[in-house]
Amino acid sequence: MNTERYESPLDAYLDGQMTPEQRTAFEQKIAADPELQAAVSLQREIDASLLRNFEPPQVATPSAPPVTLRAWWRRPELLAVAATVAVAAIGLWRWYGHDLTPHERYWQSSPHAMTTVYRYEMATDYRADWVCENDQQFAGSIWARFGQPLVLGVLPSGSEAIGLSYANTMSPDGMHLLARVDGRPVLVFIERAAVGGDQSISGLERLRTGLRLFSRTLGDLVLHEVTPHDRPRVLDHFSIPDADEGWLREGARALGIRVDGN
Repeated sequence: MNTERYESPLDAYLDGQMTPEQRTAFEQKIAADPELQAAVSLQREIDASLLRNFEPPQVATPSAPPVTLRAWWRRPELLAVAATVAVAAIGLWRWYGHDLTPHERYWQSSPHAMTTVYRYEMATDYRADWVCENDQQFAGSIWARFGQPLVLGVLPSGSEAIGLSYANTMSPDGMHLLARVDGRPVLVFIERAAVGGDQSISGLERLRTGLRLFSRTLGDLVLHEVTPHDRPRVLDHFSIPDADEGWLREGARALGIRVDGN
């Protein structure tokens, strides 16, 4: 089987699309590399969770029970849960300040596709690392990270913002908003536009996940909405506030975020 159409050997391996020789060689690499072992384990957990919890639109039937996602309301504590890779991190920077497990080293060591992060969030109860209580905290947290603030306006009926999390997608500084639209998870990734890079979803990945990607640039930042819907439902509600630095610092400080000059 030709594996060139796969984004990585890991995908081909887990999909059973390697030749016996390729599979043997790859399994030898797995046996010698703890981080690759962690990657295989994590992806299997994510895929298994999706099979349990995500109902692909093309196989839905009238008799099938609806998928119900647990509602997570405002949480002042910071949580970073990842199936068998779970670890509670003190402070907002969930990957810093403690010894990293092989799973965690894998997660932060190199950029991961946004669809992989989407599957990860689905597999870990869709919990945000933190929730902003108001526009000031939201704007301050993004400003502290990127040097430019954003606010999220009131979402229409049937949509809700869950909170913010970190993941290494386009760069280690990347953030994403967890939202839910018509009961289905939607992620909006936030990054500096200067980072660049191809963030498209391949046709194969779209067939496998049913996900689409929509993008928007606001000032120096680029936003990517990864969604199962046929159009963006959250992107247009972001804007750049007319805010002074003192107001932004107060918002960041309320969340315990250290900013240069504090």
